[in-house]
Amino acid sequence: TVEGDKETVKTTDSFSVPFTGDDYSWGTFNATDEENELGVGTIWIENGSLFYRIDQGGVTDWHNKLYLNLTLPADSYFTVEITGKATKPVSCGFFLNPSGSWDPRVSEGIDFTTEEKTFSFDTTDTLILDMPFEMLFQFGSADLASMGEVTVEISNITIWQRTVS
Repeated sequence: TVEGDKETVKTTDSFSVPFTGDDYSWGTFNATDEENELGVGTIWIENGSLFYRIDQGGVTDWHNKLYLNLTLPADSYFTVEITGKATKPVSCGFFLNPSGSWDPRVSEGIDFTTEEKTFSFDTTDTLILDMPFEMLFQFGSADLASMGEVTVEISNITIWQRTVS
């Protein structure tokens, strides 16, 4: 039984994360930038999709990291939907994490295949204040390091917001 003075409003709002413009900050971390032996990737936007080519896989999860900085509003639950595929099957850790700390609100795995697929993840806690978050796709692994080049295409990210009153 759940008790409390809040209820979820049944209406939902959504917003798509654009792959163009200055509203969001996309980037990639290459472990070789910090003098690690492995981990090189490149991102670009083409035909409305975000591409992440992993030229050299690192063995540690954050050695090949794609990230997005965004702010999420308070008093809401969120569902993140990600649609994508890859040139070969590749896995990553997916995290929705408050910026500046390590307290993931979503911590899941994504297995991209050569067929486009949509993945969906829900938060279980609301935010007290509007907060900056980082959406992390961490690809590094021993399997990735032995795989050779692979390109991931993310064609859509939609974040559904369910407000609480």
